[in-house]
Amino acid sequence: MNKTVIQAYPSPLIEAIEANFDGRVAFVPGLVKGPRVWDQNNLIRVDSLLHSDAFNKILHARLDETDADTRIDEALAAFHAVDRPFAWRVGPCSRPLDLERRLAERGLQPAEQEIGLTLELKDLPLDVEPPPGFEIREVTQLTDLNGYATVLAQEAGSGSDDILAYYERAAPFLLKGDGPLRLFVAYGQDEPAAVGELFLSRLGDAPRGLAGIHVVAGERTHGRSRLDLALTWTALDGARKLGARTAALMSAPQDQAIYGELGFQACCRFVDYTP
Repeated sequence: MNKTVIQAYPSPLIEAIEANFDGRVAFVPGLVKGPRVWDQNNLIRVDSLLHSDAFNKILHARLDETDADTRIDEALAAFHAVDRPFAWRVGPCSRPLDLERRLAERGLQPAEQEIGLTLELKDLPLDVEPPPGFEIREVTQLTDLNGYATVLAQEAGSGSDDILAYYERAAPFLLKGDGPLRLFVAYGQDEPAAVGELFLSRLGDAPRGLAGIHVVAGERTHGRSRLDLALTWTALDGARKLGARTAALMSAPQDQAIYGELGFQACCRFVDYTP
């Protein structure tokens, strides 16, 4: 990768999108005892206590050039001290502007690149049905939350029992149905096959005007792209009914065309840096 993902002058929409994505990562760890979220001086560090960089992140860097090196070293040292895998997410609003160079100098390498996509919900198609044999449910009970955690554990490559326990601790908050995070599970033959998250956050004067979508496919089943689309549409339809105006998601480059079928268009890029 020879071009930075950081934008010198990101738009207010892109700033809101990045804040949404960062807020989603920090939300569940902030609900329960044990995991820690440090949000201090324009830098967020999330330590879920799980052994997976899908859950442990350094985010939302808005560092001043005068002390950026010190702040970077402190954040990295905190994860090295506990010997847990982590990723530093760099987005269009990250600062300083040469953050990627500074991370590379400390031995971090770009591990995963994703495209930020956006869609005005007034343009969302009327309906997208899941492939035959699949059913999509919003998580409202513990059995579905366990199915959700099972898919995440499969994809994260971490201990299934640890992730199940992690979400069970958050269950009293997640199952209330009144928070900014809504969860969805797609079942095939009564087995969880894919999951989706909807995270609502501020956009302009609307407290929940932005709907951030995160879809994780489970096993590579026939019709996976149609299942991704159906999960995304289901979450967005719910967001639209709750008053959201705009949707955003992060997509792997090879999956960008899938979401283009719903009308999503690229607006920015994100990169996870890992040791």
